[in-house]
Amino acid sequence: MNSTERIKALLDGRAVDRIPAAIWKHTTMVDRNQDDFFKKTVQINKENEWDFIKICHNGFYFIEDAGCQIEWPSNEIDMPRMVRFPINDPYEWKNLKPLSTKSGAWKREIEFTKRLTDYYKGTVPILGTVFSPFTTAGEMTGGYPRREMIVAQLRNHPEIIETALERLTEMTVDFTVALIEAGADGIFLADQFGSSNFLTPEEHNRYVRKYDLQVLEAIKDKSWFNVLHVHGFDNLMMETVADYPVQAFNWEDHLGNYSLADMRKLTDKILIGGIEQAHDFDCNDRDELKDFFKRRIRDAKEQAGDRFIVGPGCVVPTHIPEYKFNILREAVNEISLEE
Repeated sequence: MNSTERIKALLDGRAVDRIPAAIWKHTTMVDRNQDDFFKKTVQINKENEWDFIKICHNGFYFIEDAGCQIEWPSNEIDMPRMVRFPINDPYEWKNLKPLSTKSGAWKREIEFTKRLTDYYKGTVPILGTVFSPFTTAGEMTGGYPRREMIVAQLRNHPEIIETALERLTEMTVDFTVALIEAGADGIFLADQFGSSNFLTPEEHNRYVRKYDLQVLEAIKDKSWFNVLHVHGFDNLMMETVADYPVQAFNWEDHLGNYSLADMRKLTDKILIGGIEQAHDFDCNDRDELKDFFKRRIRDAKEQAGDRFIVGPGCVVPTHIPEYKFNILREAVNEISLEE
């Protein structure tokens, strides 16, 4: 089986020849250069034959051309940092300019996606990373460390934020459809506000879910493998997204309040997880690390059942040596042989 055949078998409830697995990480020094990013993405996948590729565009690609100021890293470890946000006052939303798939960062990422899908020719599922429209709004007003900014705006100026979300959703749909037309098999839809630390369930339904569903609706007949990623470490509201029309779910199942077993009670769809991205790679003894991964995989399989892909709860930190990915691959293969 190639990776695409393996994931389609998993979706159909058929037996697979090995447990599917995938790892994704940012490559901050090359992810804005088409040639270098392509080579690095292929290299990471080729070394371990991961069962899908989640494109790790640079963290700000979606709003790179929206009037922000970004401090780009000077080494492979640091992430880019936004030093000036596009929206600093709710009334500035009226100045939001539409972003185009025909120019700038969006064009670059769509062309990169086509290059990648042309290379793999359908043998490995390719997923473009797309941010939930509300998450994009959060990035434009304060970013991940200051998510309370967009929450304060929606609670004090709901009519302004809803109008902004409608415009952001239109742009997100345009970009998402362009990704699929470039050959992507689906999207990795990321939501940073699926926790009651920030929104109530009612607010999530009104300001997040409503617009997420419009994005997914736009590609429902054009894609076959879409993943919802709910980001956060506690008070996740997985019950509010369990019926999203996606094929798989990914979240911090070790750090968060929902285990794989908890989520399995809510859905029969594919669950991606089992590896805690922040610390599971810490051990430097090769044999000990492989044994640890085997325990993780066995426990995860017991919780999630057969519709399961080994993966991290979120993007793997940039400082982790890539040879440790090889150890995880060996652990997955050896567990697969036991079954």
